[in-house]
Amino acid sequence: MKKKAFKAALPYTLPICVGFLFLGMSYGFLMRSMESPCWINIKMSDGKSFI
Repeated sequence: MKKKAFKAALPYTLPICVGFLFLGMSYGFLMRSMESPCWINIKMSDGKSFI
């Protein structure tokens, strides 16, 4: 039963996962090129607080 549901949902969720992967990598490359410390990147990506 769960295997059937997984196979049915995979074509819909795979493009979303690839999109999030691309956005995360782009954010990481941008922050790395700005030579910002790791803790600032984590705090900025949290979305709850600004520096």
